[in-house]
Amino acid sequence: MSLEQHANMLARLPFFRAFADQQIRLIAFGSDLIALERGATLFQMDEDADGAFLVVEGTIELSSDRTGLRLTRDVVRSGSLIGPMALLSETNRAVDAQALTSSTVLSIKRYNVMRVLAEYPDAARRLHTTLSEDLKRFMSELNRAEEILRAA
Repeated sequence: MSLEQHANMLARLPFFRAFADQQIRLIAFGSDLIALERGATLFQMDEDADGAFLVVEGTIELSSDRTGLRLTRDVVRSGSLIGPMALLSETNRAVDAQALTSSTVLSIKRYNVMRVLAEYPDAARRLHTTLSEDLKRFMSELNRAEEILRAA
């Protein structure tokens, strides 16, 4: 896939809707393509997270094993973004990620996103607004779920 195709994939993701096309291309340009064979580990739980991964092709399983019992948390496919919050803050991986099929991921580094946000304050403001709206929506859904549980 080309740089333009990677940028187009990023542009479809909610996290990147705050960025202009040129800014998304800059982020895509600074990203690395990683090929994974079936069964390969992309990252392990508790590792430092220096960015996110866009699944370009294939299927990745996200799982955890804190109690000696492996639990699948999610299975993500092409077009999915793994670990978007690592693009904004220092954090650790909350799960293991392993390729269920031959896969290709785009490694997006935090420092590239932060550089774009520093150079384009308008994008930073839009991202702040987007994340605030997402958090409000999440809290509203959480409150509705709590009301349903209390009524049951």
